Amino acid sequence: MKKVRIPALVSAFILVPAIVLALEINIAPVFYYRSTDEGTTFNALGPVFEKTDEATAVRPLFFKDKDETDFLYPLGRSHEGITRFIPLYHSDSNEPNSHTTLFPVFWGKYMGKSYGGVFPIYGNMLHRFGKDEAEFCLWPIYMKTKVGGKNTYTILWPIFTVSKGTSYKVFPLYGWEKHLNGETQYLFWPFLFRERGKKNMDAFLPFFQYTTWKNAWSVSILWPFFTFGRDNDRNQTGIDAPWPLIKYARGEYNQTMVFPLYYEYDRDNTYKTTMYLWPIWYQSEIIDVTNNYYKKNGRFCILTSWRKANSQGKNSVQFNLWPLYYISKDEDLTFWHFPSVFPFDYPGVENNWAPIFTLVSYEKKLDKSHFDILWKTFYLEHDAELMRWALSFLVSFENSPQYWQIGLLSDLIKFKTKKPDKAESDISFDSNAAGEVD
Repeated sequence: MKKVRIPALVSAFILVPAIVLALEINIAPVFYYRSTDEGTTFNALGPVFEKTDEATAVRPLFFKDKDETDFLYPLGRSHEGITRFIPLYHSDSNEPNSHTTLFPVFWGKYMGKSYGGVFPIYGNMLHRFGKDEAEFCLWPIYMKTKVGGKNTYTILWPIFTVSKGTSYKVFPLYGWEKHLNGETQYLFWPFLFRERGKKNMDAFLPFFQYTTWKNAWSVSILWPFFTFGRDNDRNQTGIDAPWPLIKYARGEYNQTMVFPLYYEYDRDNTYKTTMYLWPIWYQSEIIDVTNNYYKKNGRFCILTSWRKANSQGKNSVQFNLWPLYYISKDEDLTFWHFPSVFPFDYPGVENNWAPIFTLVSYEKKLDKSHFDILWKTFYLEHDAELMRWALSFLVSFENSPQYWQIGLLSDLIKFKTKKPDKAESDISFDSNAAGEVD
């Protein structure tokens, strides 16, 4: 009786890479490597270490693909020329206003002109935070901003503010500002307000507020709780009594709310929202006939959600039964996984965190599918020519139009039978790499 020498078999298992000619090394979930004409896949410690032709990951510390780079997501992310690491670093290389902040230092360039500083000691900025120019020294002691041709000076922000001819403020005692549409004043903020221009408003908050503008008006008692408004140009009427529990509006948009029992909003039959017993049930619809677009979103108890969309005639569906199950499906791709630990399907979450907590997954793209349990401990895949499944390194099975094959010990030992009329079994071994079989 012939025997297989044990040392030879052990050395063969150790030298698996040479034996399998770099096609597949499967010791999942500890280690998995596969190389085919379509690309290379490498995993170690389940989903923690991953390298494919499309992405590289050391989860949850790092992830990189052709679109983005994440590090300790959601703290760090680089995407479309913008890089951040909250709260210390932010960089935007997009022209014309490129800038970088490495707190407390910042610098940048706008239209070829440089700026920078050390916050709060001294610095200047160009086209940041809605200002054309900004300069500060020992902030909040001194700051100067410029918008258009108007210079505004602030001492001990936000207490003393002056802009010649347009703004004078001693917060919270008194403030006056002239702007494009008129002027506003306050006295003993936030109690007394007055505005004149396109809108005229008088308010003694929270007791009373009255506002008028072209063909429209609104009045509030115990603002913001009780408000009634009418806009004749839009044929719009609105009532809050009391806000935010009861709202009623009719006209350009229709709105009805009795919180938390019921809410409905409808704008020209293009945007609709409905809620029942918030947060138990929520649903919204967007209908854009011009661009051939439709989307319906819904949530049950906030965390369970679904989405149905049609864009240019192409349908897509997403459903998240938190914390158990998530599925996404369109005309080209179907993907689901169990469990669904995260209730929101942000790309950063799906790339960095979700794979760690995914025990079972399935993906089908065109004529190819892949089913996975415990990070390739067991997988089953199909394409147009081949069906293959494997249980870690223990056993595998392949079925193609030309043959059946059973593999043992990460395909170190293979039994192969040709189809349909040629039946041939053999045990294949690379004795040069692994030893001898007597």
